[in-house]
Amino acid sequence: MNPERPRRWWTGPGWIAVAISPAVYGVIAFLPSSWETYDAAKPEDYELVSVTVLRPEWCEALNWLFLLSVLLPPSLSVLAFFRGRCWLGGIALSLPALAFASVFIAFDRHGVPFRVNREIRGPDGATFCWVESSFLQGQTLVLGRVRSEDRWTRTVDVLVVTTGDSPRSYLKMVRPAGAADTYAQLYLTDDGWLLGIRNENRCFFAYDLRSGRPYGYGAVEELSPFLALEHDSELHEPDAVMLRKETAESLKGYPKEAAIRTGRDHPNPRVRALAAHVLERRP
Repeated sequence: MNPERPRRWWTGPGWIAVAISPAVYGVIAFLPSSWETYDAAKPEDYELVSVTVLRPEWCEALNWLFLLSVLLPPSLSVLAFFRGRCWLGGIALSLPALAFASVFIAFDRHGVPFRVNREIRGPDGATFCWVESSFLQGQTLVLGRVRSEDRWTRTVDVLVVTTGDSPRSYLKMVRPAGAADTYAQLYLTDDGWLLGIRNENRCFFAYDLRSGRPYGYGAVEELSPFLALEHDSELHEPDAVMLRKETAESLKGYPKEAAIRTGRDHPNPRVRALAAHVLERRP
């Protein structure tokens, strides 16, 4: 009587993993990681009304499953060919082609997904998010308020939408001391301003929570450069130096003179002094 040969991982569990790879590809191809709601009755810049995204932990799990389903079949195909099971090796070796096909199908069906890049919580418990969809030079940026969330998804109501594409529209602002030049900065002020700064001190969009008015492409350039500052804020010196030394002619995004003049009535004495210094240099 011949003893039973022990099962090896690559003849048992390994091939089970390969067998479920097509299912993983199907999920990637046909399950969107985000979906949007549009209102065609609204003006073009306001058609996007909400974005729903998969929670990041599920997106990460899908990414790891997809990576495993791409790398494991070719590895097992080598072992199959070595053991003379050429038909199994051929099947395993063909699976990565299905993986890449699933990516193209997903892109064709769903486009580039949105993802939550940054969030901030307001004093009333509301959560505000920076949401974006980006591919090559195309970039859609959204400021939104979380409407609902569960263990699978989050739905964000769109407050402002703009573009990060060229030509870009933004306002150079003066931020509080200690501001980090990171990507996707969010500020929520005591005066009810929600500010989205893409990088450095470039504010790409803003929302007035008191009036419910959005400031996106073009409109954001009319705002005061001091909106991120409270009555007792220290100034971020590199931003203040920018305002003192540059001019509207030399720097894209430089604040309008009328907007700088509002700084003379700011409750922060440092802002008033900076605004006065800048305006004194004007002809």
